[in-house]
Amino acid sequence: MSSLQLISTEAAKPSQRRGFFKRTASALLGIEPEIVSTAPFVASWEFASLGAIDFCRVRASAHELARVGAKRDCDNMIVVLQIRGSSRFQQSNREVLLAPGQWSIYEIVKGETVNVSDGSESLVLIIPREKIDSKCYELNQLTVRLFSGGVGVGKLAWNFMRSAFEEISNLDSQSESDIVDTISHLIRLTLLECSGDAAVQSGQGALRDRIKSYIRMHLRDPELSLDQIAAALNCTKRYLHKAFQGEGISISDYIWKLRLDRCHAEILNPNSRAKVITDIAFSWGFNSSAHFSKAFKERFGAPPNRYRKDEESRMSSVNGRALVMAAKN
Repeated sequence: MSSLQLISTEAAKPSQRRGFFKRTASALLGIEPEIVSTAPFVASWEFASLGAIDFCRVRASAHELARVGAKRDCDNMIVVLQIRGSSRFQQSNREVLLAPGQWSIYEIVKGETVNVSDGSESLVLIIPREKIDSKCYELNQLTVRLFSGGVGVGKLAWNFMRSAFEEISNLDSQSESDIVDTISHLIRLTLLECSGDAAVQSGQGALRDRIKSYIRMHLRDPELSLDQIAAALNCTKRYLHKAFQGEGISISDYIWKLRLDRCHAEILNPNSRAKVITDIAFSWGFNSSAHFSKAFKERFGAPPNRYRKDEESRMSSVNGRALVMAAKN
């Protein structure tokens, strides 16, 4: 279970708030901003992580900033939901003005400028590119575009992202990956709808996305199988295999890979330390502890119990060094 944390420029003296803003933006959003405006301003950030997604609600008075650098890996994308006020984004020769109820996606790159109106409130999500990329569209062509949070799939995505943030303190860690998958899927559907390119949206590409979506939604079901997917999607197993060829992995292997990833993430989650590893494996569709242990070792290099102990020892060592350094300072 994650909990929201709050940081505000009110913690700094007025003369120090510009520097405070830059340091906080760098730490939370992974950017190195140059604040262009000279007017005094206040800002606050409420932030928390949910699985692979970082959430941050930003409230600020009017300001303009230019992005001069990025500390995060370039494979992360930023999703911005405009709650109040307005924000203007300029990037890659494209520009979008977000009003309340609208949202957009952009990359973390140099050369971006952002203009924020007074009293602005935005919900920012930092999400790995791989979560929302698809072979059914060209993601780079869909950044800095306007999406409506009031109609269609865009509305479903908007409402779910906002609800996930509002309930983040009440969510069980076991549901994190499911929620991340749902957010990612709704964003992909919005982008697919926006792309409007029938040539790119091939029948097999669309089916492949449906297969993945069905697998993610039923990953915990130990009875999940090719026969079940074929029946649910009303097509033959042969056509499923054909549609999935471009992934370079069989559907069965994809299922087990995804299950191992979910188990790996939960085993490393500090909130899951009290959970028995076998229970974690069974909750993600495994029905044999021996099979799980063997598959986990092949994938991650060590049996799950030893892997967890080694990670706990490593984190204890890191925390110990941090405490020593803090004491010295």
